[in-house]
Amino acid sequence: LDLEKLAQLAVDYSVQEFEVKSAFFLTCQDNQKWEILATFPAPFPSPLASWFNNSPEKDCFLADFEENNSPWVVNFTEPTPYPQLTKVAQELALQELIAFHLGKPPHPWGALIWLVDKPDFLSSLSGFIQTFIHQVTTSGEQARLFKQLQQYINMMRSLHAIDRAIASSLD
Repeated sequence: LDLEKLAQLAVDYSVQEFEVKSAFFLTCQDNQKWEILATFPAPFPSPLASWFNNSPEKDCFLADFEENNSPWVVNFTEPTPYPQLTKVAQELALQELIAFHLGKPPHPWGALIWLVDKPDFLSSLSGFIQTFIHQVTTSGEQARLFKQLQQYINMMRSLHAIDRAIASSLD
């Protein structure tokens, strides 16, 4: 029920079991900004972290991600609309980027992104990957709902304390 722990487990498992080169887990915050919640291996490759934090191309990439079906594959052996990301991919010897929606399109609440150094990676593991992504999505939804429930409980406790203070001061 902890989204941060789930995110770390998802990226760890992605690299160790599926043998992707690197993985990162994004969440979409209330202000519609995407942020990195977990990466593996850590630390995040610095050229990619720099691209994610500083490149205006990132916004175009994330908008395209939201519009495309899941899984969305960006093949770096062919021309892409992301020249800066392609340059980073070449530095890191990547063949593909595979992005999975977490949550319902058109506005997923999260994304699991795999950086792969093998071509046509999805074709070899498609059934098992779908099950894994479904489990991550379901667990993530439960964690998000649990966090919201905790916030509502805390709010109700605060309101109850205020109500008791008001009631005790009335003569």
